[in-house]
Amino acid sequence: MLIIMLELTMKGKFKIVFLILTFSLFWGSIQAQNYRKAVREGNMSYKNGKYANSEVSYRKALAKSKKPYEAAFNLGDALYKQKKYDEAAQVFNDLSHVKTSNKNLAKVYHNEGNALLQLKKYEESLKAYKESLKINPKDNQTRYNLAYVQAKLKQQNNNNKNKNKNNKNDQNKNKNNQQNKPKPNQGNNKQPNQPPPQPKISKDDAQRMLESLQNDEKNTQQRLKEQAAKAGKSSTLKNW
Repeated sequence: MLIIMLELTMKGKFKIVFLILTFSLFWGSIQAQNYRKAVREGNMSYKNGKYANSEVSYRKALAKSKKPYEAAFNLGDALYKQKKYDEAAQVFNDLSHVKTSNKNLAKVYHNEGNALLQLKKYEESLKAYKESLKINPKDNQTRYNLAYVQAKLKQQNNNNKNKNKNNKNDQNKNKNNQQNKPKPNQGNNKQPNQPPPQPKISKDDAQRMLESLQNDEKNTQQRLKEQAAKAGKSSTLKNW
């Protein structure tokens, strides 16, 4: 009796396990179909230039698969087309750490380089292009982009050098102007319109000069009196 019940119990467990596996496979198949459907919708919207709609579809696809590599890659492109360069660069950077074919990885690095180039992150963009060319050295488009970034970096470095040189020249010019500027309390300290210093005279000379001035004054007064007396003798008053 115990053996029969054990057999029934084992059969029940097998049935449960079978049902679980069957449901898992069925559910996985549904999810795979939904994933493919969302990717197709995203691709159609992308083809028609509706990049915002394609982004929505690709994000739906990402939620329906454990390995949504295609949806993630296409999402990066959709974000780039919408000029969401920061987000696009991040998506491609994440994909560069996912195991995939060399062909796909070269494309990932190329697209990451493009997004970083739009952000003017030339050093990081250059690195991404180099990684792409390590995998696929015959990619002419990546080589062209690499040369373009190298030229931008060279131009940027030259601009920085010229800017630093101009700043240094301005600093030296200001320094020279400060040195050539006359300092206060130096040179001629005389106030403007100040009379020249008087020559020194002795006490005797000063007395003689005073007596001479007094004599001249007396003579002048005497001449004035004489002229007034003469004028009084010759003038007549008119009466009515």
